[in-house]
Amino acid sequence: MKKKKSAKLGQNFLINKSIAEKIVEQFFPIQEMVVEIGPGKGVLTDMIISKAKSQKTLLDLMVVEIDNELAEKLTNRDYGFRVINKSILNVQPEDFNNKTIQIIGNVPYYISKDIINWIIKNYRFIKSGVLMFQKEFVDKVLNLDNPKTKNAQNLMFNFLFEAKKVISVSPGSFFPIPKVSSSVFKFEKKENISIDVENFYKFLKLCFNNRRKTLLNNLSQSFNKNISKVLEEYNLNKNIRAEELNLNDFINIYILSIK
Repeated sequence: MKKKKSAKLGQNFLINKSIAEKIVEQFFPIQEMVVEIGPGKGVLTDMIISKAKSQKTLLDLMVVEIDNELAEKLTNRDYGFRVINKSILNVQPEDFNNKTIQIIGNVPYYISKDIINWIIKNYRFIKSGVLMFQKEFVDKVLNLDNPKTKNAQNLMFNFLFEAKKVISVSPGSFFPIPKVSSSVFKFEKKENISIDVENFYKFLKLCFNNRRKTLLNNLSQSFNKNISKVLEEYNLNKNIRAEELNLNDFINIYILSIK
């Protein structure tokens, strides 16, 4: 019964101790409150606590577990950390007392895009993170050179964070064994973000609203300033599509469009 419930929630438990140790090693040193997403049976949790003790690091830990039974078991362990029994997507800054946080976790892959959006939405509070997703998804998030996978979300994430893949994980490292390979990536928030993040994200989404249309067509009805003139000022062909531009292009076009 428990296996069925876990499968329904998209949970594949990490059982490879060596991989777990490597993930925690990438996560340290810690300087802020730690939020672990989807701790499951507490494999990473135990290692985080143990490593913090060995390094004599004061640990402020909150774990977010959607599964009721798993959350109850974690609560009963009484290791001095706080357990939040809900989806990370429903966690608000007040749940972690509006503190700056560092996040870690092996997250349910079916909500990967939603979690990245959660990170973008709460970027002000997130210093850094180490997360594991499906390999193909991590590749899409980190690779901005492929026109076919370039989109508003991965551009926005890379605008806010410096990120890189650090560990490859085979299906056999989990139970139940998934049908896909996984990757761990780490990221850290960039300094001096000077433009309105929420509006810039809306702008990027408009740019990719219809991938078949030109950038001019996607944006022409959305800004007061004539986008045709903006493209001309930036020396871009009026027939260019969003997938042909790089992150700096989008930043410059956005800045020119709101002047």
